[in-house]
Amino acid sequence: MVSEDLLQEANGLIGMATNGAAIAGPAIAGVLVTAIGAGWGLALDAATFAVSAGALALLHPRLRSAPRVALPFVAELREGWCEFVGRPWLWSRSPTSRSSSAFVLGPWQVLGPLVAERSLGGAGAWAVIATSVAPEL
Repeated sequence: MVSEDLLQEANGLIGMATNGAAIAGPAIAGVLVTAIGAGWGLALDAATFAVSAGALALLHPRLRSAPRVALPFVAELREGWCEFVGRPWLWSRSPTSRSSSAFVLGPWQVLGPLVAERSLGGAGAWAVIATSVAPEL
């Protein structure tokens, strides 16, 4: 979406926005759910996705080169696999990422709100907890 000379700055901006949203999002969600209720909070969240979809529809990506010729599915799968295994930093991290998602992130996102609801006072308590956790979790 940006020229190559602005790519580093654009990536930095994306990183700052992502981390800022990971920190502020749970706090804002907790305030909203406490103030207007979970159903309206989800409706508002859905509306933000609609706004995002509209903004994405207005973007016009820059083409770097001629469009690629579509390959058969199996050939593209093979090409993707070769790219994946050709990057040790990526495939060496993959098993830990998958197990982290299954054994840490899943229970955290399911049991955390349940415990907060039953024992800590509800959505406001969960918002405080979720806001205080590092964005990587």
